[in-house]
Formats: sequence, C-alpha cells, structure tokens
Amino acid sequence: MEWAFSYFVMAVPATVVYFTSYDQLKSKFAPILGLYSPIFAGALARAGTVTIVSPIELIRTKMQSQQLSHREIVKVLRTSVQKSGYISLWRGWSATMLRDVPFSMLYWYMYEDLKKRVNTQSIFLQSFIAGFFAGTTAAVITLPLDVVKTTRQITIGEKELMGLNGNGNVTTLGMMRKIIQESGPRGLFVGLLPRCAKIAPACAIMISSYELGKNFFHTSNQRHISETSFITLRDSEVV
Repeated sequence: MEWAFSYFVMAVPATVVYFTSYDQLKSKFAPILGLYSPIFAGALARAGTVTIVSPIELIRTKMQSQQLSHREIVKVLRTSVQKSGYISLWRGWSATMLRDVPFSMLYWYMYEDLKKRVNTQSIFLQSFIAGFFAGTTAAVITLPLDVVKTTRQITIGEKELMGLNGNGNVTTLGMMRKIIQESGPRGLFVGLLPRCAKIAPACAIMISSYELGKNFFHTSNQRHISETSFITLRDSEVV
C-alpha cells in the first residue's frame, strides 16, 4: 500500500492547487473567451500542476507498476540523477502533459456545460453528476495517451534498474505505433474499465466536495460581511 500513500500525498495538494488555479484563470478568461474560457483555464491550470508534482508522479508510477521497494526506488532515482541530472526527475513530463492537458480541456468544458443542464437545486448533486459524466468521457478519449505515458515510464525504469541507458528518445507517436504493432489497436485501450472506474467517481467526488466547500466559505464570508456592515451601521446611528 506504499504506492497508495504516495498517491494520497500527491493527490490532495495537487487537487487544491489545480482547482483553485482553474477558478482564478477562468474568471480572468471569461470576459474575453466566454464559453471557451474553461478550455484554456483547464489547460493552463493542469500544465502548472503537472510540472509541480511530476517527480512524485514518477515515483508513484514505479512503485505501483513495478512493486519496487523504497531502496530500489532510491537506487533508480540516484542512477538517473547521476547520469542525466535532476531534470531526469521530470522524465515523462511531456507524456503526462500530453495526456493530462487534453483531459482537462475536455473535462472542464463538458463539466461547465453539463452543470447548467442538470436540473437540481443541490450544489453537491449538480456538480457530482456533471463531474461523473465529464470525467468518464474525458477518460475514454484520452486513454491512449495514458497507455503511452505509463508504458514509457515503466520501460525507462526497467532499463535503469538493469543499469542500461534509459534515455531512449521515443516519441509519443512512435510509442503508439509500437503498441499497435505488438498488441493491435486494442492495445491503446488497455485498462479502459479500470481507468473509468477510478477516474469517474474520483472526478465526481473531488469536484462536488470542492464546490460544496467553496459555497460554504462563500456563504460564511457573505454572512460575516453582512454582520460587520450591520454592526458598523448600528454604531454610526448610535453616535
């Protein structure tokens, strides 16, 4: 369960940074881009988040897929840094960006649109339903990019563990061709059901919790402002 702990450590702060960045960027882009502001806000917010957490994501992927111990993980990372410098900790960054940025662009555009169509007064239920279906659709469309990313990181890790050069410059398109040659087109959609089963509820729970929390703090803040204004007005009348 070590990989699960590392995922939790990465997911919580990354989600907070990601969602708050998206909200800020969307409000900036809205007057200019209108309905398309979620696309650009989602892309930039995700790009920043990926860059920040990329080293932790690399470690999590190795721990989850290869069942490496902490000692083996340290050995792989030390070898990588010695050969290629600290920039090697961001290996797989481009593949992650290629997967996560399109996912975010699709997800946020569909989420904002679906949220308007869900006919309910419940903020939690509205965002939960919209997040679930937006997450499912985006997960299916971007699955081939996820397969490429995971395959690349696993291959590099195996080479480095054996003391081989892990700096193979295989492009994303080249990796897709390799997967198709070995497994056929279906190889790009390996893990479809597990991915949807993980991402759809995760998207629904995280966005609905975030929206609920945001609404709670907004309401509390408005109440505080109203109470402060009332006290100020009352004191001025007394004077």
